[in-house]
Amino acid sequence: YASPRVKEVLGCDPSEVIGKTPFDLMPPDEAERVGRIFGDIAEEGEPFVALENINIHKDGRRVVLETSGVPIFDPDGTLVGYRGVDRDVTERTCAQEAIERERIKLSSMIAGMEEGVVFADADSVIIEVNDFWCRFMGMEREVVLGGRIEDFMRGESLQRVQERIAHFRRHLDAEPFT
Repeated sequence: YASPRVKEVLGCDPSEVIGKTPFDLMPPDEAERVGRIFGDIAEEGEPFVALENINIHKDGRRVVLETSGVPIFDPDGTLVGYRGVDRDVTERTCAQEAIERERIKLSSMIAGMEEGVVFADADSVIIEVNDFWCRFMGMEREVVLGGRIEDFMRGESLQRVQERIAHFRRHLDAEPFT
């Protein structure tokens, strides 16, 4: 069985995918990668959740699916297949890749700056820091990342940072994301 939704997701009529394996709808390298992962899952007869895999739409473009499945056993307890569902996560995946590209670009931009740069989230957890700041503070990057700003600053500097964080939080609470 194939849901009529396969037309929306992969551009194929359900009759076009009946008799094919999911691996037939993937690029060869992806079929090999997912086949190795799925082989281990099937060997144990385990359910699986959110297995990302790339498929080829009928028009040739790549579609990223998140696949979950539960095993089906015959009366003797032998695995005979899986019943599963796919969710198109292409947009999410593209957005995550774009964010990662921007993060890498930002990291490389601040890396060479000759002044300390620290990025923290709304809870003041340090998520990025440049080498200059680490050298200035005499600390390793790995020690700083994930720490809270308050752990590394004192006195007037800490007070200024806390004021900025409070200001940021007020604006964050006042202007919901759309």
